[in-house]
Amino acid sequence: IENLLIKSAPKCELFLFNSLGKLLLSSKIENEAAVNISSYPDGLYFIQFRGKEFDFSRKIVFER
Repeated sequence: IENLLIKSAPKCELFLFNSLGKLLLSSKIENEAAVNISSYPDGLYFIQFRGKEFDFSRKIVFER
């Protein structure tokens, strides 16, 4: 897997953190985005979406 595809996302900012909480990536997205994850090793990550009226995070695992 080289890209993480995010569909139907409202206008927001996306943040990707490693398992230690270090910010790895931040990006502004609207409707759809493809985030290149090929340079990140397998493991546990946290993805955060922050918009005008919402802010939520999810755990994700990269396994190839």
